[in-house]
Amino acid sequence: MTTQWQHATNKSAESWDQELDRMANRDAVLVNELIRRGEYVKPTQQGIDVAQQLFEENVNATRQYRWKNQAELVHWSSRFVNFLTEAEFLRKLNKVGEVAGFRGVYNDWSVKGMRGLSFINRDGSKKKYVCAIQAGCMPEYSIMRFDEHFLPQNEMYRGWRTVLLRTLDAGLATEQQLHEVFGEPTLGVGSRRYREELWNIRNFCTKQNPWAN
Repeated sequence: MTTQWQHATNKSAESWDQELDRMANRDAVLVNELIRRGEYVKPTQQGIDVAQQLFEENVNATRQYRWKNQAELVHWSSRFVNFLTEAEFLRKLNKVGEVAGFRGVYNDWSVKGMRGLSFINRDGSKKKYVCAIQAGCMPEYSIMRFDEHFLPQNEMYRGWRTVLLRTLDAGLATEQQLHEVFGEPTLGVGSRRYREELWNIRNFCTKQNPWAN
């Protein structure tokens, strides 16, 4: 039985064999270019076997650096859903701010598809940067990018619930205030990590004054 991997290079699940086939197709393009240049040296079967063995050994060697249940982070069907535009997200966030005592503002510019989000306190005397949001339109949950060894690299898309977690972790709003406006997360594989992080913040993060500094 092959192990199913949700790889960030494809919106559908890829088995191990499919992953190898995908890389083989990529390599075929390079081989054709070398043939065109007259620089291609045909590999021996022994060389192919050694290369495949080394690749599998490298993948296994990096296994310890993978995140627990990391395949959830590219579960497209449950995470790449319920999109909000920048304007819709900020409108909802500022509805929370009416109760929590802040106003959210975006940077006037975006860089590499991300736009900075800051919070201004109720009297306008302090401004606090929180994180960047996905410019344009954002899914409910973040989608991660992985390398050829299935190690997490960075976010391909940042979800709006990731921004809610940053807001909550910074002490700018409560879980109840956020969920009254944005709604409770549905149960399932897509929301499991979000719900786990909520539990961690609820039980291990000390209360703080976000405007103290």
